[in-house]
Order: sequence, then C-alpha cells, then structure tokens
Amino acid sequence: VKKEGTESVNTAFDARAEKNKDTYIHPDNSRFPNDVAKRHSTMIRRVDDAVADLIRLLKDLKIDDNTMIVFTSDNGPHNEGGSDPRHWHGAQNPQFFKSYGMMDGIKRDCWEGGMRVPTLVRWPARIPKGQISLHPGQFHDWLATLADVAGVPVPARSDGVSLLPTLTGHADQQKPGIVYAEYNFAGKTPEYKDFLGEHKGAQRGQQQIVFVDGLKGLRMGVKDADKDFMIFDTLNDPQESKDLASSKPELQARMKAAALSNRRASLPSKTVFDSALVPAVDVKGTVSPGLRWALYEGDFPWVPDFRQWKKPASAHGVTPSPSVKMNGSDKRGVELTGYVKIPEDGAYTFYLTTDENKGSKAFVRLHGMELIDADKTYEPGAEVSSDLGDRKNPVYLKAGLHPIRIGYVGNSGTASKLVLKWEGPGLSKQEIPASAFSHGKESR
Repeated sequence: VKKEGTESVNTAFDARAEKNKDTYIHPDNSRFPNDVAKRHSTMIRRVDDAVADLIRLLKDLKIDDNTMIVFTSDNGPHNEGGSDPRHWHGAQNPQFFKSYGMMDGIKRDCWEGGMRVPTLVRWPARIPKGQISLHPGQFHDWLATLADVAGVPVPARSDGVSLLPTLTGHADQQKPGIVYAEYNFAGKTPEYKDFLGEHKGAQRGQQQIVFVDGLKGLRMGVKDADKDFMIFDTLNDPQESKDLASSKPELQARMKAAALSNRRASLPSKTVFDSALVPAVDVKGTVSPGLRWALYEGDFPWVPDFRQWKKPASAHGVTPSPSVKMNGSDKRGVELTGYVKIPEDGAYTFYLTTDENKGSKAFVRLHGMELIDADKTYEPGAEVSSDLGDRKNPVYLKAGLHPIRIGYVGNSGTASKLVLKWEGPGLSKQEIPASAFSHGKESR
C-alpha cells in the first residue's frame, strides 16, 4: 500500500485506482448483511481507533493525566445520502443499529432522538471515573466550561454556564443554564416501527424547544407564536410518550415567556417569533429606584459573565443610572442589574455609549437575550445599537418591567460612564431616564 500522507487513521489506501482509495471494511463488520451497515460501522471503528491513538500519544508525552478530552456529536442519526455518489442509497440507516436508542426522532426532528446527543469527557486528574450525568446542557455551555478550565473569565457573550461542577462530582454547585433551540425544516418524522404512533409522520416545520424546571417544552409546525407547547419529563420519559401540558398551565405560560425572552431575531431569516412581544416580569414585593451594582477585582481581557466569576464582589451599592465610580485599581469590572420599565407595547431599539477611557468595554442583556455587544471590536466612546450593523433589528417588548444586566470593564481607575438610550413607540431617540431603572425581587 502506497503511503502519501493523505490517509485517515486506520483507513486503507489503494493507489491502483483513485475510486478505490477508501474501500476498507473492518473484518469485524463484514458480517453485517448490507453495504451501508458495513461502511457505517467501519467509520465508527475508525473514529474509535483515532481517539485511542490520541490517548496513546498523550500518555507517551506524559500529559494524559491533566488533559481534558470532550467527545460529542451535533445531532441525532441521519438518513440522508452520502456525498459519495457511489453510496447514493444512504450514508446509514438509523433503524439498523437503532441509533436513536430509547428515543424517537432523527436529525432534523426536535424530538429527543434528533436533539439529545452523547457526550464523553475524560480528564483523569479532575474527573472521577464512571460518572453519569443526565443534567440537560447545550453546546454553548462548552465555551463557558473550557474558559473555566483554562482559568479565564467566562465571556458575557456566551449563553452558557460552566459544567465543571457537574464534571468534577459537585453537581450540587452547578449553576442552571439555558437549553433552547428553534429549527425550521420541511418534512416529517420518519415512520419507523420503533417510534410511537403519534410521532410517526409528525410535521416538522417551525420547531422550538425550551427547558424550564428540568421539563422540556416542544412545539412543531408553529405558525402562531402563542401555540401551546407539548411538555415532557425527558429524564423519566425519554421517548416523550406522555404530554404533561394539560396538567401544567402555569408552566405553559412560563415556557412561552422563556422561549421569547432568550432569543433574538437572526437576520435575514424570519420566523413567527421575531415580532412577538416579550412579556414583562412579575416582581415579588416592591421595587426600589436605581440599579444594583457590584464591583469586581480582576484582569478582564473581555467583559465577563460576572455571575460565574470565582471571586466575590469587593464593593456594591445602588446607582440611579448606569455610571459607577471605579477609583482605585485599574483592573476592575462592574455589573449592574435590575429592571428597565418599558412604557408601551411595541418595537424598541437600544443604544449604548461608554466613556472614552482606554479599554472600556460593555455588554448588555435584556432577559436572557443579547441586547448590545460593545466588547471585542468596540472603540471606547463610540455608540453601538441593538441593531445588526446597518440592518434594523428591533426588540419587541410588552409594557412593564424587563430584567437588564450590564457588564462593564475599564482600565482607567476613574469613574465609568455608560449612557443607555432607547427609541420606540412615541419615543424619539433619547437617554433612558433614571426613573425607568429599578431593582427588586423577581417572582417565579
């Protein structure tokens, strides 16, 4: 066999004919009755051998003990044809190995079989052997996790939370995260014999999932943003056989609110959710004027998610507007939290300007959504908006209180200055008045 450096690991290379360069079937898999299953299982064997080779290399370099390996997938099994025209009849048949396991659905379905994927994590120095966690998480949690592992601040721009507590056996210290997805794709769930009758041939269309209190909300073929969710306890019912929606009307409302408040429209695509009004929150007890602020010591190369910063705040208080004195060390950051009162239902655009001090950066979230990013490419003193560049992308909000979270870092050692403006129904572009900011306790 000629070696030209183009071979995949454990892949046969036949130089006699270009079309036969990848004909290898592992002997253990030749017993399978069809070519698709033989090739698919051989591919898995090659990946398995590649990971084994990687671990062997880490051991040879004597860095295996303190190296973390994360092995995962991006969706459930698929039944599309392969890119190789010789294998037009399919890259795999999910039914042959029952690759969807105890779940229904495949790739492009938002049933568990299409969305829930395996994840294996190996880090001998920190992660105990044999652990299994069914804690729901999403890929954005891995950015936060890897930042935590590297000892750098979790970026405010990340939607994720570090999974390190769960991985290292301290699940009781795990911060809750956001599990949310929407997917618009034509077609139907396959009518595989293992699937429940009501799932076979289910129309996909606009699909949306959200997890609240550990339960999954799923709606398919959405043409109205107020369509009810099916609600499933996927921990105990992974096949999603029992819809709990009729017994949980209060949870239904919270799922609809969570689905709208954790997303932003992604232009140029349009969905039925884009212009739906994000509900205001109910607040337990009274609210007080101003935003809470907390000051943190640290060297912040970007705006962190201060909720995941390991060190406690060095000072805190209340400010009537988003400006806080940061005298002292030039390595500091501040987080402001509270509510902004939206005066009228409708579409709003927000604007942010920081001081001109070197290194000034900021990041703003409204509910769980990204509102304004004045971080990586931000020029201190410039104005940025909630629009996408020169494309209008308003936020649709119900009148009332909406939770706001502002992260700011600066290297000036002087007072920070943040100016927030809005534009909306009956409002020309203007600075948000101090009277619109408040803080209190949000009810569930």
